[in-house]
Amino acid sequence: RAEVTRIEAELKKLRQEKSPSDEQTAKIAELERRVAELRGTPNFDAPSANGVIEASLYVLPNGPNQTKLDYKPGEPRDVPIQRRGSTTNLGPIVPRRFLRVLSTEAEPPLFTHGSGRLELADAIVTDAAPLAARVIVNRVWMHHFGRGLVATPSDFGSQGERPSHPELLDELAARFIEHGWSLKWLHRQIVQSAAYRQSSVSDRSKPDHESDPDNRWLCRMNRRRLEIEVWRDALLAVTDSLDRRIGGTPMSLADANNRRRTLYGLINRREVDTVLALNDFPSAERHSPRREPTTTPLQQLFVLNSPFMQQRAAALKAKIEAEITLPAEAGSTQVGEARVAAAYRQVFGREPRRDELTSAAKFLGSSPTDEDWRDYFQALLGLNEMLFVD
Repeated sequence: RAEVTRIEAELKKLRQEKSPSDEQTAKIAELERRVAELRGTPNFDAPSANGVIEASLYVLPNGPNQTKLDYKPGEPRDVPIQRRGSTTNLGPIVPRRFLRVLSTEAEPPLFTHGSGRLELADAIVTDAAPLAARVIVNRVWMHHFGRGLVATPSDFGSQGERPSHPELLDELAARFIEHGWSLKWLHRQIVQSAAYRQSSVSDRSKPDHESDPDNRWLCRMNRRRLEIEVWRDALLAVTDSLDRRIGGTPMSLADANNRRRTLYGLINRREVDTVLALNDFPSAERHSPRREPTTTPLQQLFVLNSPFMQQRAAALKAKIEAEITLPAEAGSTQVGEARVAAAYRQVFGREPRRDELTSAAKFLGSSPTDEDWRDYFQALLGLNEMLFVD
């Protein structure tokens, strides 16, 4: 977009020429072609993140509370300590620099370029690289296994837990830095490991269940419950209902007609949305180092009774009916099995087992109505296979 803006400014100057030369006319045509080519870039018009600019925020005396704020772009500055958070009880001015406790130097150098954000980022991946790499590796590991190598992902200090596999954490962190802090490399290393490719199903009579009931030593894979964002988006995706637009105004997740990604759900800091709170979304008022998964009857009542789930079932029914076109002479049993098989392929990416076909036949009966099919598809979407990663 910046390139288009620059070219259009140049075009504007050239077009202002009263009698452009042949060379200028050719250049105008070339620049117009270049603008059209750039505008054809995928997602060119998609909203982009706001850039960070250097600025300062001043609290000015304005009455007894001193609550007037003055924003001055282009003027980064050092600010004094506000004792107990009070703007009227100021301490000494603290120069911008890296944290001494994480620095390799006894006295970290001052930040001198603008606000110091870039210097802070550089210090994190140089002076504090060993700690930063361990924190990132632990977070990515927790994403895949449900629990980090360090069980307190936001506390690597003396009050945090010791890592279960310290040598593994050190090795992954060192290689992560060697590979240019590549998250793609890190994800690949983890998902290709033997630990990740284990099954979460194991024989409880084996000794490892008694010696390691919490699976701290990873003798099997952890069964992981999907976060509400992933689960809700998956329900929309498998029923061909997901609105894939980028950006826009946030919408309430309590609205059953909201088909946008959960990322665009409205978050109220003081009152968490009911759908989010029901599915272990933490309070937005405080830091939450990790999700604490729960299993409650209310969650299943949401699956059975919510308008959102009923609409997803209706959408899946319409999709399956549109896909399955059998000859008129086909019997109801044949049609039913074909629909059930298509639903399993769509939702779970696999064929149904014989016992699952038998259960479906018992549920639907010999002459299922539209309501029977909606109820069946709703039950299918509510299965644990949709909610858990085994």
